[in-house]
Amino acid sequence: MCLGDWHSVGRLSGYVTRVCELNIEQSKENRAWLLILAAVLRDDSFADFQAERGLIAASRGKREKLLLRLLEAILDPPSADLEAATSDYFRHYVKFESKREFLDSKVAIDGTILAHFAEKRGTPLPLPASLTDYIVRL
Repeated sequence: MCLGDWHSVGRLSGYVTRVCELNIEQSKENRAWLLILAAVLRDDSFADFQAERGLIAASRGKREKLLLRLLEAILDPPSADLEAATSDYFRHYVKFESKREFLDSKVAIDGTILAHFAEKRGTPLPLPASLTDYIVRL
């Protein structure tokens, strides 16, 4: 994505489907989010994932709800919610995820994917300078 190779992104996302086994330690909500994200990256219909979207909406977890809201704002330009959805997700990320001691939590992987996807669609995320360090750019 960082290099603009969307063909390869589509091919790789093809491995994440409803029948594949993802990490069994994942929550149902996280699995649903990954299925939705992979589908959108390979240009599958977002509407085909109503069950996964419903599971996320009904869950108690906030992370996947914020990510789904941001994805929906990206997919529906011009969205009045894009700025608020971007701000809400990254505020949550900085407060809860970036504090972990693992290297992968120092970079917003989901945020990076969504930022590049939004740029591909011609709707860049309105990121303040204080958050750009969490996004991978080459």
